[in-house]
Amino acid sequence: MFISTKQQSTTKHPRCLKNRLINFILTAILVSFSSLTNATTLTVEQIIDASSIFKFDENHSMFTSTAAPDELSTTNGNTESTLGAQRLKAFKYALGIIASELRINQTIDIVFYDSDTNCDYYATASYAYSYQNGKNQIANTLYPSSLANQLLQTDTSNNSADIWIRINPKYLNGSCNKKFNYGLYSNEKNVNAIDFVQLIMHEMTHGMGFEKRPSNDSNPFIYERMLWVKDKQDYYSNLNNDQRTEAQKVVSNIVFNGRITRQQASNILDTSVKLVPQTTQESNIPKIDSNVVTTGALPESGIVGQINIVNFDTCAISGNLGGKIVLLPDGCARKEFGYDGTQYDTIIKAQNQGASAIITSAAETFRVSAFTDITIPVVTMPLSDYKNLQSAIELLPSDTTYSLEKQANKLMGTDESGRPFVHTGLNLGSASILLHWKPSVSPKPVNNRTVRNIMEPNTVNGLEYAQRSIRSTIPALIDMGWAVHSCGNGVVEEFEECDSGNINGTASCAQNCTLPGYCGDGVVNSATEECDDGKNNNDNTVNACSSMCTVNK
Repeated sequence: MFISTKQQSTTKHPRCLKNRLINFILTAILVSFSSLTNATTLTVEQIIDASSIFKFDENHSMFTSTAAPDELSTTNGNTESTLGAQRLKAFKYALGIIASELRINQTIDIVFYDSDTNCDYYATASYAYSYQNGKNQIANTLYPSSLANQLLQTDTSNNSADIWIRINPKYLNGSCNKKFNYGLYSNEKNVNAIDFVQLIMHEMTHGMGFEKRPSNDSNPFIYERMLWVKDKQDYYSNLNNDQRTEAQKVVSNIVFNGRITRQQASNILDTSVKLVPQTTQESNIPKIDSNVVTTGALPESGIVGQINIVNFDTCAISGNLGGKIVLLPDGCARKEFGYDGTQYDTIIKAQNQGASAIITSAAETFRVSAFTDITIPVVTMPLSDYKNLQSAIELLPSDTTYSLEKQANKLMGTDESGRPFVHTGLNLGSASILLHWKPSVSPKPVNNRTVRNIMEPNTVNGLEYAQRSIRSTIPALIDMGWAVHSCGNGVVEEFEECDSGNINGTASCAQNCTLPGYCGDGVVNSATEECDDGKNNNDNTVNACSSMCTVNK
């Protein structure tokens, strides 16, 4: 049986327009799972008890600190009497959330490792070992040992580490300009505090599947099996090293093609928006792949107005904006975004002067959240997309009227088939690229509040009470082989295609309560596929078999 080690995955800071580290203000409220199968009915104590399936050193130095408890964490529901005890409770709480949503009946061993580092990232994590060609596995495909243990129903790692994790000691000891918030929920804005619970959930998800093969291995990781490359018209796992490298440089080029993820997208993700010029002049306004992130929702009828473009060099805004839609770079909204310095607060000024909506840029590695002091719609988009949009607008007359409206049948961060994009593009760190959702992949808001996707490229939140959610990531984990918590009870429930009542699966229902087979294996599974030509699947040829195993029309 093949065993390999893997480099760590890294959670890094985003960067702003002038390439300075962003100082974000982080918040989190009590986890809202919004109709997920199990955690909605559990108390904090029950969630923490669920973490017992994970094994780790509870006597690690970060958990034994006798320093006074963190006041912010206490305010946010973690009332333990020492800082170390707060950390331990928050760590268990994060693990318990995962265990409450997935069926995990084989122990997952976590090992902490320490080393000197800088303030450029909060934590790193990785799977420790990978396995292939075992029971319930796709042939010649690498699986993290934590998942392989569930598929084989045995400890493949022989009590060795399944997941390595490092919490940056500089953030633990206060050497950086932010600190961890160990709160279980949040009732107020958290100034310069990193949501520890969300961070741990993010890093654990890397160790449980959101990873790629080691550089010296020819066989793909299970996550790679799920990816479709649009410009190559091929599955990512079929490409050679050079082709994979080139594919990753292109923004909005690689989608997660798992069947459960496709099925659940419309239930989980929010509707996207578009900007439409009200003119007969030929225009080339690019699609807005964005997130409406504000406490003020975009009206169903949309917003109609002219565009006012704010100059980045001056960030000056004056006069009565009279219902205009304001286009401004994020560097002109430093106060709202929590950057270093608060000299620019252009979003607030624009709102006060009558703007009807804001379209703004964001760094390539993250999505900006809602702002509690803003009541008009704020649309954020990656910097590269923002520049393309501005260039197209500048080609039209300045008095052109536009409609900012919801985009029917288009989900945020997805392609035309509703498949979520993974994070790709130029100038992205190796640890960020491919292994996260594109920042615009946005779950539906709950109670008019932004819901943070735990596999966004960065774990920071904005100036609002953002809700943590693993909801948009659970289907992807199921596509890779994990089972939802209810799987095996004999009743078909959310995120399940079948349920035989047998955790080992049957010929007609796999161990994770999905129908057997996957698109691209070259075998037509009549229950879920119209066709399957394997490596010859493509989306461009009429009557050919598509990457989703449907016949192209």
